[in-house]
Amino acid sequence: METRLAVDIAGAHRLLCECLARALAADGRWEVRDDGDDFDAVESRFRRGQGGDLLLIDLSMARDAALELGRAIGSDPRFSVLYLGVEPDRSVTEACISTGGKGLAEIGQSLDQLRPKIEAVLRGELAFDPPHVAIMRDRLTQLSRKQRRRVELDPVDLTPRETEVLALIAAGKRNKEIAAELGLSVHTVKNHVHNVLVELEASGGRVDAVRRARAKGLI
Repeated sequence: METRLAVDIAGAHRLLCECLARALAADGRWEVRDDGDDFDAVESRFRRGQGGDLLLIDLSMARDAALELGRAIGSDPRFSVLYLGVEPDRSVTEACISTGGKGLAEIGQSLDQLRPKIEAVLRGELAFDPPHVAIMRDRLTQLSRKQRRRVELDPVDLTPRETEVLALIAAGKRNKEIAAELGLSVHTVKNHVHNVLVELEASGGRVDAVRRARAKGLI
């Protein structure tokens, strides 16, 4: 006999959780358990490996405690978290996603809208509506910009000679021309150029090095 996937429900809104547990259990597709509102006990049981495959967490009451429970369970790859009763608010959406939530069901959604989300998360997929996806995309864009800015501002440790070589690279000089101008051997110049590229993490070569150096204010 095939083992049914298990769904647990936790939340401080007892009437909602009890009714939801009965409605989902009536489908016969999942083993459903109402975990109650003792979040510490729920976390402890999941930590002992006694939780279900998916934990539904009601956010309509005791939000901070519910998010902490979601963070504790969502960080464990054995389990998935889907939040219920999420307000259509950007900060709430970001908070849920930051805890590792795999899906969100907003306040006002019906049971028929919730079931496909449960199915998706149990398949290992994400279950976010378009507005939430847009928020996730915006958040990732912001993080990417911050990361790029951090990289641009990172200090670069070039020697005075390497700084001279960099300036000549930016002027379009080739290795032989740099060697002649600085009174160095071509072999030494090549070593300096290599060090400049490494220090600037310029995988795209000389042009990339110049671009990165200008972004950092080095030239």
